[in-house]
Amino acid sequence: MNKYIKEFLFRGFMFSGLGPIVFGIVALCLSKNGIEMKGGQVFMGIISTYILAFVQAGVTVVEQIEEWSITKAAFIHLFIIYVIYTTTYLVNSWIPLKKEIIAIFSACVIVGFVIIWLVAYLASNKTRRLLNNKINN
Repeated sequence: MNKYIKEFLFRGFMFSGLGPIVFGIVALCLSKNGIEMKGGQVFMGIISTYILAFVQAGVTVVEQIEEWSITKAAFIHLFIIYVIYTTTYLVNSWIPLKKEIIAIFSACVIVGFVIIWLVAYLASNKTRRLLNNKINN
């Protein structure tokens, strides 16, 4: 088995349990505010957040593929995250199937992704520069 697939599965299984915990917190907050969910909604929410967490954690392996540029890795990461989130949100009816809503959702996902990658990139560069300065001095 390819080492990247193994790493994807390892990361996915390692962190996938966090998805249902987050769902439980959201469900608790909703119930405290008078919004109750039916059994099917709870079941779908648990399964969906498990899958989201699995893919979200696993897909970070693209950053480890040395043959890929950081741009290629980022676009593949974004594509996979966008597809899994959009599909999950539509299947669970967390967002309606309307062009305007999907456009807003898409913009939020893309802007959020770019901000997170930019922060990680800048932090990584700063650390790299500091380490290089220590080595060179």
